[in-house]
Amino acid sequence: MCSSDLLEVVRKRFSVVLIDEFQDTDPVQWEIFSALFDSSDWGGRLVLVGDPKQSIYGFRGADINTYVNATTERPGLTRSTLTVNWRSDGALLQALNELYRGVTFFDAGRAGQQNVGYTEVTAANKHADTRLRTVRNDALAPLVLRVASGDIPVASDPNLYTVEQASSAILGDLAEEAFHLLTTAVIPGTGESGTESTASDGSETTTDDDIPAGHRRVRPSDITVLVRTRFDGYDVMDALRERGIPAVMASGDTVLSTPAADQWRILLHAIGEPTSSRWARAFALSWFGGETAATVAELDDDAIAIIQNRLASWAETLLTHGIGAFLAVVWTQSAIAPRVLERFDGDRSITDLEHVAELLRSASPHDRSSVAGLLASLDTETAPKSAEKEDDVAARRVESDDEAVQVMTIFKAKGLEFPIVLVPIMWKTPYKAQGAAIDVTYTDPATGDRIYDLTGGKKWPDDATAKERRRLADAEALGQQQRLLYVALTRAKHRTVVWWARVREGGGSALAHLLFARDDEGAIDRDAFVAHDVSVPSNDQIGALLEALVARSEGLIEVSTHGMAAPAAPWNSSEEERSDDPLAVATLDRVLDRSRHRWSFTALTRRFEEASVDPLDPSLGDRGAYDEPPDADGEDEAAASVPVVSTSSALTALPAGTEFGTLVHSVLERVDFTADDLQDAVGLALAEVDHTGAGIPMTDGNGDRVDGSPLLTTGLAQAISTPLGSLLGDVSLRQFGPDRRLNELAFELPLRTRGHAATVAGIGRLITDHLGPDDVLARWASALRDGAFDVDLAGHLTGSIDLVLRLDDGRFVVADYKSNRLVPAGTVPPPDAYGRDALAGAMAEHHYPLQALLYEVALHRYLRWRLGPAYSPGDHLGGSAYLFVRGMAGPDTPSVDGHRDGVFDWAVPADLIVELSDLLDGTSTKAKTA
Repeated sequence: MCSSDLLEVVRKRFSVVLIDEFQDTDPVQWEIFSALFDSSDWGGRLVLVGDPKQSIYGFRGADINTYVNATTERPGLTRSTLTVNWRSDGALLQALNELYRGVTFFDAGRAGQQNVGYTEVTAANKHADTRLRTVRNDALAPLVLRVASGDIPVASDPNLYTVEQASSAILGDLAEEAFHLLTTAVIPGTGESGTESTASDGSETTTDDDIPAGHRRVRPSDITVLVRTRFDGYDVMDALRERGIPAVMASGDTVLSTPAADQWRILLHAIGEPTSSRWARAFALSWFGGETAATVAELDDDAIAIIQNRLASWAETLLTHGIGAFLAVVWTQSAIAPRVLERFDGDRSITDLEHVAELLRSASPHDRSSVAGLLASLDTETAPKSAEKEDDVAARRVESDDEAVQVMTIFKAKGLEFPIVLVPIMWKTPYKAQGAAIDVTYTDPATGDRIYDLTGGKKWPDDATAKERRRLADAEALGQQQRLLYVALTRAKHRTVVWWARVREGGGSALAHLLFARDDEGAIDRDAFVAHDVSVPSNDQIGALLEALVARSEGLIEVSTHGMAAPAAPWNSSEEERSDDPLAVATLDRVLDRSRHRWSFTALTRRFEEASVDPLDPSLGDRGAYDEPPDADGEDEAAASVPVVSTSSALTALPAGTEFGTLVHSVLERVDFTADDLQDAVGLALAEVDHTGAGIPMTDGNGDRVDGSPLLTTGLAQAISTPLGSLLGDVSLRQFGPDRRLNELAFELPLRTRGHAATVAGIGRLITDHLGPDDVLARWASALRDGAFDVDLAGHLTGSIDLVLRLDDGRFVVADYKSNRLVPAGTVPPPDAYGRDALAGAMAEHHYPLQALLYEVALHRYLRWRLGPAYSPGDHLGGSAYLFVRGMAGPDTPSVDGHRDGVFDWAVPADLIVELSDLLDGTSTKAKTA
């Protein structure tokens, strides 16, 4: 399938390939991946991640046979199974384990293939307890089967309902179940305390003070209803809203098919024919008119004329002023908003009206449109687009930030989780249009080929062969439905409720097989489970048949019956119940925490130097040379007449200051230190940064302007070639290729996530505990401890480390470029100008050791994350090196006691870094005593 050259190119590029959601792979996709990576010639690792029990996208071409073929036992294949569920309560998982024990979701038809069975899972330790409880702290059954039975009007057989009868009963009971959960159940979380909640029917009154500690009442958004199609979803939303429970369709729905769109259509037709009394009356009955049917029936000619005049005026506004003015006038003069908001679904309706108005505006080029054009834009597409598309501008929006039950298709819900799941429609067999041809599609067990029966299941070439084709197709279809049901029943964290109704042909549904294909002990009967239909018990026998299953689950599976829901008062949220309370001005009864800020080293130090940083700079002045001080002699041009002696850098004669320092940083960030012609590489990097070609303006000894770029390229090449001292093995930057350096490592660290906030004085105290009295930084640390400047460090710490180097021994070193000039401009640096003591003084003056420590903490947390359990601070943290490039004169740069001029190397104790990290996090007791 692939040429050998293409195979070689692709295989060389990747050493590990991971295919997620592999159960949704189609045969052609796997053929491509298999040819590329499922071969011993590759030498890499192919990882397939998937759950065949969730292979439900057959309508897209996904084929579970592909998964089974690819993962069937063979040489080189390693199988690993996840057995811990991090979503659901232990009780719910135990109930599902019992319900699905012995169930298969794909029965192998070819030799060597494996069946797809159910894998029992356990809950994570923190979810072992039952988290859904009543307000009285009683546990609720995690898996509930509600059986339609009893006082349901039937045409004939009381044990066999029509689909319409069953649907009506189940939808009413679903609304009652949601109402019951909202008024009596609690889940983990924090809610308001001391507020009273009364069920609308007066059956129970509790206060939130009665709620178990750490819990809150169930809210509408905690409940999700899973349906097979969006049309089922519409019926669910209607049932919930009739009970006063807000509900929304989670995508897959279009605003163009809503009642709000119909109201706009009525209005547009009416202004398109303002002289029509029929459309005038239709407008009066609409949301925009706001009249009742009784009022409209009594309208006389004068009243109709008033309505017609208004419609004609609106039509004139549209014609002369455009769609924007038209919408504004209609919205204001009709006073539609308060009227619609009074409806029980007012939020939903007003959102839809505004959404349609936006679509009308966007459909009008240059703000001009005719009535016919606007109507056409509403009728172009009334069917929703695919639920998988997120860019459908007509996709219905959530009406507000208020709580609402989510109604969603099972296909959309795959991979998601919800606190409580209601599954009301899986008792139905998949819909098939009357007179439609039988879809006979299956995988041939002998050849593995995908077969589509063009005869539509007819007797060809003989009856026996046709029956076998239909049997294979039915088995695959039933497997697909079983997997769809599995996805629906495994989305919940705390509770799943599923409904059953006995209807004609109900024995062919996946739910019927799961519930009733069982023996007397409640275990799955394999022969009955794989049959096309299963025997469905009568309503009065269901309890007895499932009694063994309930007993095996130790009561975690609950079976109960319901009839038709009686009319009841609508549910009211606690906010609505408190709506009669007198209004009052809110008072602030707590002190705001103003200690939290976003800090950087530069922002921290300049705060007390009465300097500031650019608030739009994401690094808060920490990137480039903004952490360096302005040149003490001003940022004027330096004199090129300064002699460059053998022990000094060519950078001696160049300007100083923030702008120049940032240029140095930018060039060094781009240079390949290992380039054969280093000076040429530096020049190319400089040209890339200085893309205007302006160079580095300076004056020579005669006062003439010259370009200092040649001096910069020479000086930076010298710095890169300078040995870095004994801490780094006295190697130069030349030894660090791209695989051993990391430029501008940006970080954002949380400060004081718990406990006490660190202070700068506390950091100074910690440093003095780790430095000896003779350390060159000891005096600086003592001054920091004694309050040289202090601040509470809470919020976030940001920054950007110039360079991280990886040494041969596995240590990582923080490096920072400094272009500070330590001698007056125009003078030759004396021999010790960039020696250890001089550098220590510059470090202390500008608090660079604090910067180094903050950077070391960032590197410590980064390595701890990247290296995982293999990380050891003592083995991996190699200290800091501050590179004062003006003092780095190349290989012959002087060295004293292993310390190179221009390089301030600091072997920061690993224990100091770890303790400082804890201090900044608020977990160290030293924050209290500092």
